[in-house]
Amino acid sequence: MSGRSKRATRSDARVRKGRKIYEVRPIGFVRSSLKRPEDAPMQGEEGAPDAWVELERDLAEGLDGIAEGQEIVLITWLHQARRDLLKLHPRDDPALPLAGVFATRSPARPNPLGLHPVRVRAVEGSKLRVGPLEAVDGTPVVDIKGRLRRRKGGGGPRQLVARDLLVGAQPRHCRGTRARGPVPRAAGACDGLRVER
Repeated sequence: MSGRSKRATRSDARVRKGRKIYEVRPIGFVRSSLKRPEDAPMQGEEGAPDAWVELERDLAEGLDGIAEGQEIVLITWLHQARRDLLKLHPRDDPALPLAGVFATRSPARPNPLGLHPVRVRAVEGSKLRVGPLEAVDGTPVVDIKGRLRRRKGGGGPRQLVARDLLVGAQPRHCRGTRARGPVPRAAGACDGLRVER
């Protein structure tokens, strides 16, 4: 199947107590050696292991273009996190002053979304091996995004580097740029776009 997904395309909003409620469905789940939140480091780079992300089989086509070595961002639903806290001590350190949850990276928040920058270690059908990942086994994955980084050495705030998003491929309008070789191109057509591996 290509193009549009068979999944619902209508709005998933419902109204409860005068507020719109939106439904988020997992696209897959984390399979990890970390079984409990207390076993997990606070951030991936603080010693988290690699883990598998198992996508729903009907979504495997959405992994086309993701390759080993690529950096991506997993968006998870931290299903074991508290949702009733609005203030806490950052990093669970009582020596730090209380802060609002929106000023922290705590999993405790009204909508416990986790953002996990990871590197793809392997792609096998509808499964990705990624790391390091601090999410525990069974954590729902709600989305996967390619990772964008600001270009080093100037270029202004809007000049972004599409890092690893185009491994082995390139937008039609940028073919022949310095990202793939010295083929002549229209002046300025792809200035600021740089693909790194």
